Amino acid sequence: AMKIAGTNNSPRPIRYYNSKNYYTPDILMIFNDKRDFYTIEKAVTADVISELTFKWILFSSEARKNNGQFYIIIDKDKSDYCKQVIANQQLDIELIEL
Repeated sequence: AMKIAGTNNSPRPIRYYNSKNYYTPDILMIFNDKRDFYTIEKAVTADVISELTFKWILFSSEARKNNGQFYIIIDKDKSDYCKQVIANQQLDIELIEL
């Protein structure tokens, strides 16, 4: 099954325990034995990177809990900064560059 944010079949928002902020993956792929999370990032800048990293760690951990993978879909031009953050934070994230 596939759930897409902004549709009638949207993934449910998730959050850190005791956090006020919820995050919704853009796409959630549900298989028998795993769940893969996807987020589409349009603007990855220094201004928003701490918030994005917070969200990425959450999605990455949810994917791992569900035997899945977390993917960030990003414009090829903006992917270098993403790669740097992923490497610095040692996050288990696959980049899909368009």
